[in-house]
Amino acid sequence: MYEDIKSGNQHDFYIQKISSEGEALWGEEGVLIGSAYKQCDSFHELHIVSDSSGGAVMTWSGYPSEPDWKQPPGQRPIEYLTHVTKVDSNGNAVWQREVRGVDHMISDEAGG
Repeated sequence: MYEDIKSGNQHDFYIQKISSEGEALWGEEGVLIGSAYKQCDSFHELHIVSDSSGGAVMTWSGYPSEPDWKQPPGQRPIEYLTHVTKVDSNGNAVWQREVRGVDHMISDEAGG
C-alpha cells in the first residue's frame, strides 16, 4: 500500500500485490483505493492485513475534502475519517466503509 501526493494536500492511495519473484501483479501503479486530503504529517494510520485468500483488508485516514486548516480539530466542518477497504486476490474492491479511528488490525484467518 502506498500514497501518491497529487498536489498540495491531496493524496491518492494505492494497493499493489507483489509476487514471490518481485513482480507487480496488479498493473504498473497498482489499484487506486481512494483519495483524501491530509496535512503534512506522518501516515501512521496506514494498516494492511492479509485475508488469507490472496486479498487484503486495509485502512487509511484522511479528510474527504480540503478542510479549513485554521480551524482547530473538532471545529472543522468535515472531520477526519478512517477508510476500510477489502480487496480480493485480483485487486477488486469487495467492500469499503468509513469509520471513526482504527488503531490496530489483525487477520482473523477467516477472510477478514
